[in-house]
Amino acid sequence: MKRSLRVSRLILIGLVLSFLAVVAVPPLDLPWCNGFYGRSTDIDIVTGRLRYSRYVLWIPVRQTVENSVLTKALPPEEVKSAKPEWHIAKTEPHWFCFVDHMFGGAPAVIQQLKTIWELGSFTPAAKSTTVKTILQLWQRDHSYRSSSRYVDALGELALARQNKSPIDVAGLPPAPTQLSLTKMQGKPQ
Repeated sequence: MKRSLRVSRLILIGLVLSFLAVVAVPPLDLPWCNGFYGRSTDIDIVTGRLRYSRYVLWIPVRQTVENSVLTKALPPEEVKSAKPEWHIAKTEPHWFCFVDHMFGGAPAVIQQLKTIWELGSFTPAAKSTTVKTILQLWQRDHSYRSSSRYVDALGELALARQNKSPIDVAGLPPAPTQLSLTKMQGKPQ
């Protein structure tokens, strides 16, 4: 009886230590933040495609890639020939790590742009130009933040020009200038 109690205690201690080791591992990046079961959303900053992944025991068990409205506005040959550059946008669940990914707002930027295009009348050339501008901002800044400001400016333009002539390339706002890291963090230079 004493031997089985000792074995039971050792098993319990092993399980507790294993759990603590998983929790204590620093959340460097995916897949640590997903835990035993989780999912992530990645964005290809070259074409705007979205990749959804599911993880079990940190192993990807399912991945799907979808074209976003950005991808659909690009010529198909550009999308096919592009070499993807995937970045993490979101990880779930956030049990023990709270990560602000540099592209965390990119899916929201895409959704906001879709809404703006539905609100305002943009020509196909204007749509293509806005997509290329957003992708260039992501590639230049390695963050979604300046693209968010650009899409906000597009939203203001669409509201101002609602029920008027279509918005063409000439009427688009300029792309934001590159932000320095100190400005992005709100610190004086």
